[in-house]
Amino acid sequence: MLIELEGLSKSFGGVAVLRSITETFAEAEISVLLGASGCGKTTLLRCVAGLEQPSAGRIAIDGRIVYRDRPPVWVPAERRRIAMVFQSYAIWPHMTVFQNVSLPLRAAGLGKSEIAARVTEVLNLVGLGDLGSRSATQLSGGQQQRVALARCIVSESPVILMDEPLSNLDAKLRIAMRVEIGDLQRRLKRTILFVTHDQEEAMSIADTIYLFDKGQIVQKGAPKDLYENPKTRYVAEFLGRANIIADGERATDGAGRPVVRVGDITASLPADLPPAFLLCIRPEKWRTVSPETPDVLRGRITKVQYIGDRTEFWVDTPAGVMMVVEISAPDRRPNDLVGLQVEPRDVKVLPA
Repeated sequence: MLIELEGLSKSFGGVAVLRSITETFAEAEISVLLGASGCGKTTLLRCVAGLEQPSAGRIAIDGRIVYRDRPPVWVPAERRRIAMVFQSYAIWPHMTVFQNVSLPLRAAGLGKSEIAARVTEVLNLVGLGDLGSRSATQLSGGQQQRVALARCIVSESPVILMDEPLSNLDAKLRIAMRVEIGDLQRRLKRTILFVTHDQEEAMSIADTIYLFDKGQIVQKGAPKDLYENPKTRYVAEFLGRANIIADGERATDGAGRPVVRVGDITASLPADLPPAFLLCIRPEKWRTVSPETPDVLRGRITKVQYIGDRTEFWVDTPAGVMMVVEISAPDRRPNDLVGLQVEPRDVKVLPA
């Protein structure tokens, strides 16, 4: 089920939180709204849900307009065919697991036998088949999260909205639940809008990431595309870690094409190069080699951190301190002189 936004804006006390967003979220995908706190992603989710009213624009779900400023249209939340998982899970503590999950079906007036069959099927789907009679207060955080998911699934709403649903779980359980949510979406083919500020969570679960900044979507795309091809410094630094170089030297190669040099490293420049530009190199794209190696950026190691599956280096170079991540790293120590090597295609050009 498609979700379409056109010119969507929202202000609080004269301050714009959403700024004329026009976007379409694809059917049967996990679309992740990613950004720092206060960037507008939860406000957008609540506008789609019908829990907040925008200031202007249009929202359509499966071609049906649920909000429009002119001429005015407003469809209340209970008539939008959506389900929502809140950060707090919104589990009723005085009810059992079965009673919590059956709430949407009881509200729809279904018979007891149909409710029992559907709730049992969904509890088995989320791994809570043996806990239907348990009180909600006796559940762990991960089990409560599954109850909230089951309540969304049992309603058969084609759209599920999730607002930071994993933020209350410990790190190990968050990773496990990311996998479960992805598996459920692929089996059920529901359209999911998932809000988070955690870039690793977004990268692992999303079909498409929509990166927010100051009430606007600044870049969207598949996780790999956003990480490998950021369009701005904000995107590069928000998604993972990035070495930003401001003093690359313009030059031309033997064929007269524009290039940039950093130390003895040469990389191509795009034809539409802005007047002022930055270079971005991800830490894992560097390789430490002998300082005598040609075509490298030379420097001195200032710090080494061994973190089990990788080693992290900080190298002081003429272009600034570079962070380097290697999986199988040579035995290097602080004060060692090294050369930093990178493939020219991994040097990304950003507008300054």
